[in-house]
Amino acid sequence: MTLLDHDLGPAASTALVVRALQPLVRAEARAEAPAAGVDPADLEQSVWVRLLERPDAAGPPADAARWVRDTVRAEARRARRTARRERPYAGTEPVAGPADCPERAALGAAERRALRSAMARLPGRCPRLL
Repeated sequence: MTLLDHDLGPAASTALVVRALQPLVRAEARAEAPAAGVDPADLEQSVWVRLLERPDAAGPPADAARWVRDTVRAEARRARRTARRERPYAGTEPVAGPADCPERAALGAAERRALRSAMARLPGRCPRLL
């Protein structure tokens, strides 16, 4: 019996394929992840995304084991390329502190407006005293 022997609806067919391929995908991802420098779960997830991106007309891969191996290796290569191109933030500019964030500036301005408005409503000489 192969994955293509069943004529089920698309959701049931996808669930059947996922259930059948899960051990193979997990094993291949765990084997390739250390060399790629990624978490095996991330690699496994990207393979599942590739499977779900396949057109419905294409159906499950004819040679599922080969497709899984090829896809895991392709995703591992992509992860290695991405890691080579990424550069850490050099930190040449000072990071804005909590007092410098725009939200705090807006809240501070609103508080000062409310205070001025309340002071203006005080009777007599009270505003000058404060």
